[in-house]
Parts: sequence; structure tokens; C-alpha cells
Amino acid sequence: MTETAVERVEAESVDEATPYRVRLHTVDDIRVEMARVYRDVRGKRLTPTDGAKLIYMLSQVARVAEVARVEQRIDAVIAAMEKAGIPYVPAQS
Repeated sequence: MTETAVERVEAESVDEATPYRVRLHTVDDIRVEMARVYRDVRGKRLTPTDGAKLIYMLSQVARVAEVARVEQRIDAVIAAMEKAGIPYVPAQS
């Protein structure tokens, strides 16, 4: 696919219902987007079926964001333990 064709496909695949850039960096960003989808369904700018699909996808993104945040916090705790001279021994499975 040529560079021009890629640009054309990207331009054509932009949904008119979401002319804004969606920010999904934090769980709060995802919450805001879910509320926006809800308002779009209530205002009949989006079908309930499409809204449900978007909410489902957003909930999956939120779940991944939460897991990533928990992993970061665990890594920070392990690093603090090691810095304090407390060895980290992972649990046996």
C-alpha cells in the first residue's frame, strides 16, 4: 500500500460521530469518554448497539490501564524494598 493510499484509508475511516481526538491515557480519561458515548446514545447521535460496543471496548481499555498501573506500583514497591536491603523473593507457584 502506498503512502497516499494509507492516508486515504485513514481519512476515510475517521468516524464523523467522533470529530475530536480521544484521550485514553488514564482511567479517568476513559471514564470521560464513556460518559461522552452515553450522552451520544441518549441524544440519539449514536445507536444503542454502537454505544454498547464502544462502552465494552472502553471497559477493556480501562481494565488494561488498571492492570498496568498495579504492575507499576508493584515494581515501585519491589524497588523500594531492594533499596532498603530487603530481598524480594517471588512466591512459588
